[in-house]
Amino acid sequence: MEPRSSREVFAGRLIRVTGHRARLIERLGEVLTSPGFADERIELFMAETPDDADGPGEPEVEVVRVPFDEALEAVRDGRIVDAKTVVGLSLAAARRGAGWA
Repeated sequence: MEPRSSREVFAGRLIRVTGHRARLIERLGEVLTSPGFADERIELFMAETPDDADGPGEPEVEVVRVPFDEALEAVRDGRIVDAKTVVGLSLAAARRGAGWA
């Protein structure tokens, strides 16, 4: 059996955790969580999903949809400070041509 790609693993986790099936998945890159201390890497993906869930997702997870521009503003004004989220949104903005200054 051939190992699943990172994209397939991400797609499976997305539907299992949120109940949403991705229509489009784009790999944005990867980050080291603690360079010099640990070798853990996190791959970052951007997914386009339908508004309605395809399944129940995990009961303790609440899906909150935020318009992309509002999420970028939350990074700029400090409401979003989680490093992997900041990097993921920044890479997504660059890919989408939204600019990041």
